[in-house]
Amino acid sequence: MKRRVSYLQRKVAPLEKQMLKSVPSQVAEVDAGRVRFTAKGLRSQRQRLGLSAGDYGKLIGVADQTIYNWEQEASRPRKQQVARIASLRQLGKREALARLEQLKSEGKKKPK
Repeated sequence: MKRRVSYLQRKVAPLEKQMLKSVPSQVAEVDAGRVRFTAKGLRSQRQRLGLSAGDYGKLIGVADQTIYNWEQEASRPRKQQVARIASLRQLGKREALARLEQLKSEGKKKPK
């Protein structure tokens, strides 16, 4: 049993490292108070990446209607969500599309 556990831990370790690279870092969440959010900035960032509100919402982890409400200044994101938005500022179009494809493939693998 111990051998089996250590074997599985060795298999999981590289996957955890890979996930940490694709998920926004904790530092971004801590500095979320210093990051400013503007609806115009969100809209221009989404357009720069060439993403729909639905796709952009998938990257952040919210619904497309939420993105629309943020852009129309009907509501504001929480600190965690601002941190996720800030982490997407560093992405280019290719990286954003690659993350979307990764999320779609992970969604297909999960049994319902």
